[in-house]
Amino acid sequence: MQLMTASTSKDQGSDSTPTSPGTSTGIFQSKPHSHIGHSCLQSQPQQQRCLKNHEAHPPLNLKPSVDKFTDIIKIILEQPFWADSPPVVSGSKEQLLHEAIAAKSVGSCHSYFYKCRQFIKWLVQCKIPMSFPVSEGIVAAYLSHTNSTSRSDSVMTTTASAIKWLHSLMNIKNNPIDSPIVQQLLISFRKRLHHPPVQKDPLSLVQLNQIVDKFAGDDCSLMQLRTACYVSLKFALLFRHNEIAEIKANHITPLPDAQGIKIVIPKSKTDIFREGNVAFLPTSQSFYSPYVILTRFMKQLGISIGDDQFIFTPLTFCSASNSYKRTQNKPLSYTRSRELFFDALKAIGVEDVKRFGLHSLRSGGATRLANNKIPEELIMQHGRWKTTTAKNRYIKRDLTTRLQVSKAVYN
Repeated sequence: MQLMTASTSKDQGSDSTPTSPGTSTGIFQSKPHSHIGHSCLQSQPQQQRCLKNHEAHPPLNLKPSVDKFTDIIKIILEQPFWADSPPVVSGSKEQLLHEAIAAKSVGSCHSYFYKCRQFIKWLVQCKIPMSFPVSEGIVAAYLSHTNSTSRSDSVMTTTASAIKWLHSLMNIKNNPIDSPIVQQLLISFRKRLHHPPVQKDPLSLVQLNQIVDKFAGDDCSLMQLRTACYVSLKFALLFRHNEIAEIKANHITPLPDAQGIKIVIPKSKTDIFREGNVAFLPTSQSFYSPYVILTRFMKQLGISIGDDQFIFTPLTFCSASNSYKRTQNKPLSYTRSRELFFDALKAIGVEDVKRFGLHSLRSGGATRLANNKIPEELIMQHGRWKTTTAKNRYIKRDLTTRLQVSKAVYN
């Protein structure tokens, strides 16, 4: 089969063979599949178990990230807590350090490592001896330097958090970031750099239905149907991109009595201990129903419940069949998803697409729930928010609801 590049190069797959269609007769019929879990350690002498326990549970997907920052890791391991470690842990101290680093998400680790590298580079440039803990005065001077070259208060917050994190990995109890003068400087710098956030507009139900009309018609391509499915699921279940991107076919389970489906969310921003979250989607016969669109998309994609396949993946255009095929079992990237969403907005006549972002789908769904008087606790559970403040940032009350509040004062 001859493969040619799709109209957008970022959506092309590799040269691997396209995934073969599933053999199930129904998309939402369960297929047997294995569940991966941590097995218990076999019974063995206590002196052998103390270190093998670390080998049984390696850090989750963190080693490739840590390997990029061996210079910072080396500095940490040279500090007294690690350099003077007892013999029982001397052979596994790097593994223990990786475990401590894994307490943060991969994204946070990346950000902190880069900020630590900038801090170390500044110390070298200023010919300041690299001695830890760094004095409060030196930290204050560096924060002042960062303030003079920054345009956002978030830079100050991340820089301070990174320096504090660096000292905590060295097991230093008197952290210079916690000193009163450094805290006062941080508040002052953040006030000076703070700008009100520009909130993206929520997507309306009318706009969502227009996208479905445009991209989920009877003669739509697989790529168009993928856009309609992504948009409708994100709007209905208030998914973040990282949540929807990680969903596989074996994360979907039919509910009893054909009530709908349960979707396990394997990775969520607020699920830091990986306890797991679930979302529910009811059955429906409506053309605009995300359940119907997901059913159509999985059938056209050639996957069924139980398959270890990502739902949203890159696609490649196949000239032989004049159609799109999946060629890689990997999640669709944030950048590509954003491009596809902007293309969909342009297709329905939205001129200023920069008023929207991928969060506009999550915000639009939450706004509709709030304006339909769904209880707040259900909205928070549905959107996996930790706090009311976080949830309220996504909700834009309609004019009718705002006027009702004013009227209620006089009734």
